[in-house]
Amino acid sequence: MAQNNVSAQFFRQPRYYSSFSCIGGSCPMSCCLIWRVDWTKSEIEKLKNAECSDELRTLVDNSFMPLKDNNERFAIKMNGSRCPFLTEDNFCFIQRELGAEYLSHTCAVYPRHSEFSGGAVFNYCNLSCYQVMDTLCNDGECMILENYRPRVKKDKKTYANINTKALNHPEFNYRHQLFDFFYDIISDDSHSVETSIVLGALAAQSLSKLISSGAYNKIPDSLAAFKAQMKNPEQIRNIENIKPNYEVKFRFLSELNKNVTESNIIEFISEDGLISIDKYNEGMRRFCDDFAERPFAMRNIALNLLLELKMPFANLDYDLFENYCYYAAAFALIKLFAYAVYAVPNGSEFGFKTASAYVDRFFAHDNDSSDNFKKISDILKELNFVSPAYLALIVK
Repeated sequence: MAQNNVSAQFFRQPRYYSSFSCIGGSCPMSCCLIWRVDWTKSEIEKLKNAECSDELRTLVDNSFMPLKDNNERFAIKMNGSRCPFLTEDNFCFIQRELGAEYLSHTCAVYPRHSEFSGGAVFNYCNLSCYQVMDTLCNDGECMILENYRPRVKKDKKTYANINTKALNHPEFNYRHQLFDFFYDIISDDSHSVETSIVLGALAAQSLSKLISSGAYNKIPDSLAAFKAQMKNPEQIRNIENIKPNYEVKFRFLSELNKNVTESNIIEFISEDGLISIDKYNEGMRRFCDDFAERPFAMRNIALNLLLELKMPFANLDYDLFENYCYYAAAFALIKLFAYAVYAVPNGSEFGFKTASAYVDRFFAHDNDSSDNFKKISDILKELNFVSPAYLALIVK
């Protein structure tokens, strides 16, 4: 897809970003396990031209396979579920012998990402990284956004890439304001994070109607009006009092798991192939007990997802509300997996973090080019769940 260089005026990032560092061999969920790791043809050529040991040379010559119908991209042939370049003490053989400059772009930057938004570049990390998940669960202030100016010489400019498809969406002229609006809604801890997500759904639906009518110039005034509505105590109270509808919630999330994530985690709360309300509630009770002194954890996850799902324009072939539904579905599935993990006697925080990281791989990795977005959107539409009311029942 074509890219345009757009000047970035400043950077924004969660507080955790500047201090994030890979924990390497001590990571209990290495990103060098199970994943498909992509390399470009030029990255492999650079590696092949490096002076290295015979052992590394043999691995380089035998560890890459071309991706189907793509002569420029390759994937590492996994040794079972393990990258062949991963040493016994869980460090990268390539980096250890040659240095980080010989890694693929994917290996070098993960889980860090940058997203252009209205003159700013947003930096963030994927919560599919265990260290990121650990931070979100234990640091109540890690998702506070911080601004800083790019440090460049006077004769240089800082640029961010943005695909030309985005430039064909007039609403992107207000992308920064839209992101701030949704981030403020999800950040509001005066009520539950579930209520925040439902409030965001109401606004997203109205904004989609405004955009589809072509009234783009009304977005700023509409955001100001919505902000006032989001503070309506009666509306908040009504949403807070919505009772869980287990039939609706479990029907959707079971379909989502069966057709997208295909995880057996859901079996922890199932009986005879159906999710058990009692097991679900027991897992919820144990989870809430474990996180009683860290009520910010699920909100941090919701905020990080907002960044990962591109604020909220994960897929430009769908409207703003459909993208928001995708976001809400991601949060709902993470919540279900959390309670499922805690429903078993040996359920633990580690299991919750790894399960959440697993969900994130399906929702936040290549969501604009994979089939997952279409699959999830189709499930929502087939079950008629594309409304704020149904999203409320899914996330509550």
